[in-house]
Amino acid sequence: RGPNTYDHYRKIYFTKGTDKPKPIAPTDTLLSKIMLGTLACVPAYDRYFIDGLKEMKMEHTGFNKISLNELFNFIDKNRSDIDRAQLLIETKTPKHYPLMKILDMYFWQIGYDKDVKSRKEKK
Repeated sequence: RGPNTYDHYRKIYFTKGTDKPKPIAPTDTLLSKIMLGTLACVPAYDRYFIDGLKEMKMEHTGFNKISLNELFNFIDKNRSDIDRAQLLIETKTPKHYPLMKILDMYFWQIGYDKDVKSRKEKK
């Protein structure tokens, strides 16, 4: 069995500037955003998405197999709602949003809303 996509991209190092090259490892946020944007096989594990996972009491919030398995279980339990969301988007726009993009938007919105509410409460 060959390496998975995550492991492949995790091993790539970027360099910055023209001085002596220093390896810069990509973050999980960057990797997951690239994978969502190009392959639509994972959600983007950014700040608001992770906050949304926490708000929904998901046990695993890191970009790893355990978290993805938990998300697949979430999909299984909520498939009809997810399918309805995809259909609604398709009726409003000429676009088809893949399953993981729907999940990304769902948890991201929850995390974003929590942040907005928290900021309002601090004022």
